[in-house]
Amino acid sequence: MTAIVDGSLGFTAPIGAIYNGLQQATVQNSTSGTSITFTNIPSWVKRVTVMLSAVQTSGTSQQQIRLGTSGGIVSSGYASAVSQIPGNTASAVTTGFPLSITTGSSDSKSGLYIISNLSGNVWSLAGGNSITSGYTFQTFGTVNLGALLTQVQITTANGTDTFTAGSINILYE
Repeated sequence: MTAIVDGSLGFTAPIGAIYNGLQQATVQNSTSGTSITFTNIPSWVKRVTVMLSAVQTSGTSQQQIRLGTSGGIVSSGYASAVSQIPGNTASAVTTGFPLSITTGSSDSKSGLYIISNLSGNVWSLAGGNSITSGYTFQTFGTVNLGALLTQVQITTANGTDTFTAGSINILYE
């Protein structure tokens, strides 16, 4: 096995033991269905970045990012909140990481969310988006999955509004 040797930092390690490199999933058009799910996230992943471009849904239900394990998507136990700017309003959520407080179905969201492994199966999220009606939203939160992260899902809180426009992708490392 090839090794990285860096005398100035004082270590020798096999390539891949330190950094597996930035990986990009296949972009998903968010033009149908009630959720977009990225599966088969490798066990070595410590950070996932979710990217949204002009994402719209058919209704006004809050969109959320939910994480999952081999046992399925986790839909409870989140300690998260979203705030709206301007407006100074906030909303705490336990069913996922919220992308907004509420929006109209004609609003499209574009933004970026970084999900990082805190320790073991505990993950933290920070990020935000802007919508076409002029508001921005910032979200922060944490969740203990109880098992290895294997999936990332973008869905709506009511589970019935469908995606109608835009695209979503993830990077992981």
